Amino acid sequence: MDPAMYMVVTSSHIYLHCRAEIGVHVSIDRSNHNIKPTRRPPTYDPSSAVPLFGILGTINLVNGPCLIGIDGVRAVGALKGTHAVFQITSTRLQPFSATTAHLTPDEATSQAHCLDLLASITSDGDFYFSHTYDLSSSVQQQALMWQTAGGSGSRIALDEMADPRFYWNRSLHKSLIAKPELRVLAVPVIMGFVHIEAVNINGKPCQYCLISRRATARAGTRFFKRGIDEQGHVANYVETEQIVSCGSLVSSHVQVRGSFPLFWSQTPSFKYTPTIAISRTRDHFHAAKRHFNDLSLRFGEVLALNLAGHKKGEWQLCERYEAIANQLKSDVNLRYLHFDFHKECSRMRWHRLSLLMTSPGLTYCRRQCSNQFSSNRRQRAQKSSDVFCIHFPHPPRFHFCNDSELS
Repeated sequence: MDPAMYMVVTSSHIYLHCRAEIGVHVSIDRSNHNIKPTRRPPTYDPSSAVPLFGILGTINLVNGPCLIGIDGVRAVGALKGTHAVFQITSTRLQPFSATTAHLTPDEATSQAHCLDLLASITSDGDFYFSHTYDLSSSVQQQALMWQTAGGSGSRIALDEMADPRFYWNRSLHKSLIAKPELRVLAVPVIMGFVHIEAVNINGKPCQYCLISRRATARAGTRFFKRGIDEQGHVANYVETEQIVSCGSLVSSHVQVRGSFPLFWSQTPSFKYTPTIAISRTRDHFHAAKRHFNDLSLRFGEVLALNLAGHKKGEWQLCERYEAIANQLKSDVNLRYLHFDFHKECSRMRWHRLSLLMTSPGLTYCRRQCSNQFSSNRRQRAQKSSDVFCIHFPHPPRFHFCNDSELS
């Protein structure tokens, strides 16, 4: 695969020689750290140029700004046969400053530690991007964006279209977005998972794509980040979209999951399963209401599916959660369903999922739309479709959700 640009580093400047279709090159002055577009960068020796597949952004470290370039990717596939999607496998960190001589030994150590940490975090395979498709937004969100733009969605910059909830390098793009000519280089990156595969459905060649988007709010590791905050953000919130494309028809399935929308914690200890502690002083109801109001505005009717079990700590969460869900029914278009996943499907009894799938509310919704982002398509995209809001302490190993078809 061809790189998007080549980086050339001299003692005075950092140059980004971009592909012709990008339409702009970049010059960074290493003395005053000024970033500016340039139409004619100086010639360079190809052997000294570093190929880059994109710009993750810039970040301020001990020694000043640092450019984070994407120098290693794995091609995931082409979404809808057109939009190339990449997994980031390695990054190149290039400090703006040409020297570290002015740093104290402690500052130099901190600078080196920050560079190592950044390289590790950005190269662990959890980040994905596309130069032509907004991975942070669902098919329906993008259709609505076309409506807002009056059918001229192709002129919307990717960073403008991106959903800030899943736009992980948004803050790193400030220096690029500040200059309109460089905005084309601000490619949103999501954290999560993307898989694209060719499938055959009833003899027809189709494409299956799975996109999981992890939210930036209240992200954290297991046990250390639990529950909800005052703004209604739940820990480890993930939106999963399944996109099936068959010719001109595109079916988009959206499901969300997250931690129980309560103020609770599970501090790690020597126990295999740390004790669950539910706050007795925090306002659970209003925080949960903010959470479900947001979901209702985005998706319409919400089915909250609780997959937790009957263990002592989990059962306390279930009781409190169900009580709040019942209180919210008068204010939010919400239905609550409890399915003890570990009990019902223990010992590999996956067939018992049929008990869940036949429950009221797990329905199929079809919307037929035209092939283009036409007026008909946009009007239909505005209609609400159910979403499963799944709250549980541990994720299940299956996916299911309602359908909203957009062609």
